[in-house]
This record gives sequence, C-alpha cells and structure tokens, in this order.
Amino acid sequence: MALLLGTIIIISVILIITALGFLTTFMAGKLTETRGARTTGKIGLMVTLPLFLITLIGAINVNAQINNAAKQHAHTEKVKQQKQKALAKDMNLKFIDAQYDLITKLYLSASTAETLAGTEQKAWRAAIFDSNESFNIETAITKIESDNKATIDTLTSNLEVLEESIAIMSKNDTGKYDYAAYEKAYNSTRKFINFTTSISGSYSSFGTTYSELDREVADAIDALPNLSDN
Repeated sequence: MALLLGTIIIISVILIITALGFLTTFMAGKLTETRGARTTGKIGLMVTLPLFLITLIGAINVNAQINNAAKQHAHTEKVKQQKQKALAKDMNLKFIDAQYDLITKLYLSASTAETLAGTEQKAWRAAIFDSNESFNIETAITKIESDNKATIDTLTSNLEVLEESIAIMSKNDTGKYDYAAYEKAYNSTRKFINFTTSISGSYSSFGTTYSELDREVADAIDALPNLSDN
C-alpha cells in the first residue's frame, strides 16, 4: 500500500510539472498571439489537469486507507496487549495460590519426614542390636514401615498436594516469580519423602543419606523468596 502511494505521488508530481509546462506554453502563445502554442498548451492542460486530479484523489484515498490500517493495527495491538496483561495477571494469581499451598506443605512435610527418618533410624538400630544374630533386614524394614504407616500415609498424601501445586505453578509461570527456587525445594522434599516412606539400603547408608537429604531440603526451603515479596 505504501509503495502504491509512492508511485501515485511520483506520477502526480510528473503530471503537475507537465501541466505547468503546458500552462507556460499556453501563456506564451497568448502573449505572443501564437495560435499553435495556445492550442498545444490548452490541449495539454485539458489532458494533464484531469489526470492530475485523478491521481491526487487516488493519493488521498490510498493515504486514508494507510492511516485506517495503521489505526486498526494500533487498536489490535492495544487489545492484544490488554489481553496479555489480563492473562498474565490471572496466571500470577493462580501461581500465588498454588505457591502458598506448596510452601505450607513443604514446611510440614520436611518436618514430618525429618521426624520419621529419625524414628526409623532408631528403630532400625534397635532391631539390629536386639536381634543378635537372627537379624533379617527385610523383616526389620517391613516392621518399621508398618509401625509408622500413619505417618507414611500422611507424607504420601502431602506429596500428592505438592505435585499438584508445583504443576499449577509450572503451568502459570510468567517469569515474575522465582519458579526455579520452588521447583528445587519441591524436588528436594520429594526425594526426602520418598526416602523416608520407602526404606532401602543398609543401616549405615541410611544415616548418611538421611543427613544429606535433610540438609538439602533445609537449604532449598531457606532459599525460597519471602511471601511478603509477592
């Protein structure tokens, strides 16, 4: 459209220059009373002036279309930006709601898993020393898990809530908040929960892994942004 307008303007300039030439010829013929010059100038003006008016009207129409298109584009972009802002606002609200649920369960689950791991470690140690040479690791682990079934079920339920919350946060992450920090805390807590609700390995490795995961969870949760910053 802009190219068309430019072409029309160039043609209009050429026509007006040509018309001025014919006007000069007509005036010169009139002053010198030269009939041929007057006739040439008159015919030339009769041809070029209407063409100039046509191109002028065309240029005005094309320019109006360009302006309307620009206004329409600006309006469309404005509406698009408004929709994007509204969507981002809605996503941020969903993110914050899930964030509160996540943090609540993170603290609760980390504390519960820490207590459970300590209880399991003590029970495992007692099973080893009380059984003398008849110790069976599978039997011991089964009993420990059975004795702590209620706590294990609670942590399993908490993990489901954590999974739902982090999924909502991931889906509604606009980049405004530090999602990576929440994901790290979630992953650390998930590993700790899985470790305490499904015992495996040896007694010695259990204690080492317990300490490592406990510290990892604590560091990840401590690194979370303050809720007041939202």
